[in-house]
This record gives sequence, C-alpha cells and structure tokens, in this order.
Amino acid sequence: MKTVNIKALLWVAPLSGLVSGFINASLFGFYNTMGLGLKALSGPGGESIGYPAVMLSSFLPSLIGAAFLALLGNLVQNPWRLFTILAAGVLLLSFGNPLMIEGIVFSQIIALNSLHCVVAIVLWWMAHRFAKR
Repeated sequence: MKTVNIKALLWVAPLSGLVSGFINASLFGFYNTMGLGLKALSGPGGESIGYPAVMLSSFLPSLIGAAFLALLGNLVQNPWRLFTILAAGVLLLSFGNPLMIEGIVFSQIIALNSLHCVVAIVLWWMAHRFAKR
C-alpha cells in the first residue's frame, strides 16, 4: 500500500500551485486574445477577471488539495484512491460554477472549466509523482 510523503508535499503543493498558475495565466491571456473576456461571479452579470485572480485561484486550491491529501494520509489506509475519487468529484462540482454567471456564453464556460482542469491535473500528477511512498 502506498502512503503519503508529507515532507514532499511541503514543496509539491506550492510548486504545483505555481505551475498551474503559470499555465492558467498563459491560457487566460490566450483566451482574452481570442476575445472571450472571461468573467467571474462577482457582481450582476459577472465582472472581467484579471491575472492576479487567475494566479490566486490556481495557487490556493493546490495548497488546500495538498493539505487534504496530507490529512487523508494520516487518517485512512488507502489515501491515494480516496484522494483521486474526491478530487475528481470536486472537479466535477466546480464545472457548475461558470453556469451561475449571467450572460455567459458556452465558449466562456469551456474556457473557465479548462482552467479548473489544469489545477486538478497538475496537483494530482505532481502529488502522485513526487509525494507517493
């Protein structure tokens, strides 16, 4: 049975946050160049989001996910399987978030959900690659 290397998570979490933040900032710039004008849930009809919000929204979930993995590593026998299942569930639930923005078009929904996928995939891969004993 594989366990969680907590010491490795201390550097994997921030690094995965930075990597996903950089990838998402690049995608955000690409999407804005294409004229998508991604919006957030704040305010009526949503407001345009900027690079700091994209970076922070990529960094914090990576830290939270890694902390949750560390907690699972101390509480359950098979933390990796449970973490993968719960992370997939949280990712699926996050797909509904862009649907709550008034006046959003389908292409913007796809673009925002792709940013969610980047954070989940980068954290999952880095944790499995570097923090698994």
